[in-house]
Amino acid sequence: MNSNNQSPHRILQFGFVLLAICLISSGSQATQILIKAEATHHYTRSQANKNKNDPTSYHFVKGFFSAGNINDKSLVKVDFMDIAQNLAVHLTKQNYIPSKDTENNDVMVVVNWGITAVEDDLMDIWSINSQEEYEEIYGLVGEAVGEQADELRELFGPTPIAAWGEADRRKNSNMLGFSESLDNSNVMTQDKYELESALNRERYFLVVMAYDYQKYIKEKEMDLLWITRFSMKATGTTFDSAYQELTFAASDYFGKNMKGLSKKRTDDKSKVEIGDIEVLETVEDQ
Repeated sequence: MNSNNQSPHRILQFGFVLLAICLISSGSQATQILIKAEATHHYTRSQANKNKNDPTSYHFVKGFFSAGNINDKSLVKVDFMDIAQNLAVHLTKQNYIPSKDTENNDVMVVVNWGITAVEDDLMDIWSINSQEEYEEIYGLVGEAVGEQADELRELFGPTPIAAWGEADRRKNSNMLGFSESLDNSNVMTQDKYELESALNRERYFLVVMAYDYQKYIKEKEMDLLWITRFSMKATGTTFDSAYQELTFAASDYFGKNMKGLSKKRTDDKSKVEIGDIEVLETVEDQ
């Protein structure tokens, strides 16, 4: 992945005039957005018991940017400030208020964005579905002799050369939040196939991570409170419109802990309502 890493303590400080955002609709067919939302039990419990008149103060921190492996000019049309301002509007749904008083802020929000780095699988290019089919078409290098063997090695190697392989897919899978579903035996085979296919195509993504900033200030410890990963296929759209649609779809999931992958479509204007957690009993530590 081609990334530009920034130190987590390089902070962007600013305030916002919060305005309603109208999503840009291109009139094209709706695209599915995949969302993975995770939060610690400690955080979700504390938020459930928090006074609604006591907002969470925060500031943004620039994370990594992935330019992928293609020349996508729409990525450079959007800078970190654009993404942060758009996120700030939607974070108000979770009672998050941006503050310039960085030293006393509750949370720092790290934002990572870009497009996944994907390369063509040579077996896909050749329309070969298995190792057996490869060997049937091209023969085994070990069985070839002389010039034929040299030619096969030069063109194909003893096995198909996987420039885009499982290690790359696993890295993207972890970043996008697909891994839990792919490793879950209870997830339907068709759903897994669709996720595997999604990993083989470029996807626009945002990964938003919230850390306990007071703990970082006092103990220099990065305590992750929640993380929300959301993505959509890059084909058929551009990032300068996609990032707004992505954030709109994922905004109800910020700070939430949801099992598996959530799916929304870009034409889905419904909202997710998650009820308050009722604390039935408090057990003191022994």
